[in-house]
Amino acid sequence: MKRPGRIEADAWSRRVGAILDAFRRFVGHDLVPRSGDMAEDARRLFELPQPVLAHDASPRPLLHWVNRAAALAFDSTPEALLGRPSAATAPAASSAPAAPQGPRFPKPAPPT
Repeated sequence: MKRPGRIEADAWSRRVGAILDAFRRFVGHDLVPRSGDMAEDARRLFELPQPVLAHDASPRPLLHWVNRAAALAFDSTPEALLGRPSAATAPAASSAPAAPQGPRFPKPAPPT
């Protein structure tokens, strides 16, 4: 995902912060080690080997964050997925597997 322009940087930083804060709140640990620098945290989130997709809260949610692993899983690019309906990333209801129990992301190793 290309880095946003100066005008978009504040919104971009808030989005990354919201994703990481929500994960910590709901799962109980950080998704990536927090550095205190939002640009560095965004890089870590983007490079995480597990797919990460996030969508807005509109009535028909649209993707507003896609990391590299998620784009690869869809054989696409982050730019091509951003703005698409998040429902397009879910399997059809009739073929959807049962949701796994518990967190799917292990606690990250401390930075080296």
